[in-house]
Amino acid sequence: MQKIKIILIIMFFTIFVYGQIPKKIKVVKKPKSPEKALMMSAILPGAGQFYSKSKLSGIVYGTLEIAGITSAILLKNNGEDKVNEYEDYADINWDVEEFVKGYNDDPKTHDMIIYIDGKKYSVRDEWTALLNDFQNGHNNIRANRDYHFYENIGKYKQFQTGWTDYGDSLGYETLYRSSPVQKKYSDMRFDANQLLKGATYAVSAVMFNHVISAIDAMIRAKKYNNRNNLSFKINAVPMIYEDKGAIVNMQFCW
Repeated sequence: MQKIKIILIIMFFTIFVYGQIPKKIKVVKKPKSPEKALMMSAILPGAGQFYSKSKLSGIVYGTLEIAGITSAILLKNNGEDKVNEYEDYADINWDVEEFVKGYNDDPKTHDMIIYIDGKKYSVRDEWTALLNDFQNGHNNIRANRDYHFYENIGKYKQFQTGWTDYGDSLGYETLYRSSPVQKKYSDMRFDANQLLKGATYAVSAVMFNHVISAIDAMIRAKKYNNRNNLSFKINAVPMIYEDKGAIVNMQFCW
């Protein structure tokens, strides 16, 4: 009789447990969209990380974005200032008339466009006609001072006679430069180009940050969903032993 009471108690307890708590409980937080996280960080690095509840990573990517953009702007502005400096220096220290007067028959491997009284000549292809008009008298002569002009006068000895110190530095020779003024000008161009190149690298780093941040945000959104979808089961099983009596075996699985 006592055993029957115990069994009935266990049965009622089991029914109570199963009646109040389901066998499987699932706790789910609102999932994060990996696609949305990717797009958010592709537009603004760090935004997708904040959306995926990874605030520290969001701060890191956001900081890198600000640093990259700031560096690109500063380097570009400083580089353009240096470009203006070396162009002003060339305008003062390189003279087209002196260049034509002193130019010899060295191979004309690089071109320059020169206008004599409005007539256009190519140094490389029309030197004879250019020289004849120059020697026959002219009212106006000018060089076309485009990007290639400012590059060539600093890089090649072909244009050395135009520099104002050329006649005073005929004994000055380096591998690439023929006068101290030409060398100083070349160094100025090098500094400007390094700054502009750095600005290009900074822009590339910003774009790279967008790509990496977008991929990272997508991965973090998936991890967030896997981490926050928690399920577990509760089992209550009555068991009766001849020598031990009756017990309830409780199991928690997750």
